[in-house]
Amino acid sequence: MSEVTGPRMKSRIEERPEGLCIVIPARRQTYMLFVLPVWLVFWALGEGAALRGLLNRDESTAIPNAFWIVWLVPWTLGGIQTLVTWLWMVAGQERIVLGPYLLSHRYELFGVGRTREFALTDIRGLHVSSEPKREWPRRPRVFTGGVIVLESKARPFRFGAGIDIAEGRMIVERLKERYGFPA
Repeated sequence: MSEVTGPRMKSRIEERPEGLCIVIPARRQTYMLFVLPVWLVFWALGEGAALRGLLNRDESTAIPNAFWIVWLVPWTLGGIQTLVTWLWMVAGQERIVLGPYLLSHRYELFGVGRTREFALTDIRGLHVSSEPKREWPRRPRVFTGGVIVLESKARPFRFGAGIDIAEGRMIVERLKERYGFPA
């Protein structure tokens, strides 16, 4: 296994038995790495207070159960998304493997993730876009967008959210060296 890195590249490019493997770490925002855990502590305190209010409610309480349930659902979902966002910044990565017949892309967090596979014959083009597009609200924002665009039969797929345009160009060039993607 040989590893190739360029000047100031965040990603790693490795030759592996399954093919050319590119690992792109998640974008890390230093400020958010410190702010989100503090926010999550206060979120957890609010979650606990609401759960206690829901479970220990007596009939003299003015706030009905419906209020707590309606309040808790978005509060819980927002907290979970914030936790996943923070974990993604700490340990998330994108893994692209260009094999002999497939290009696979995987969002991976602590070894767990979702893989999408594209048959090389179905790929119509691979290029870098100057504007990384976010596919919100279909998927949480930490798992979307990027500067690299893969054109397939189905629809465009973007990846490489943790890198800049220059690094995206280097990755696309390396992928095109390995397989002659259509222009």
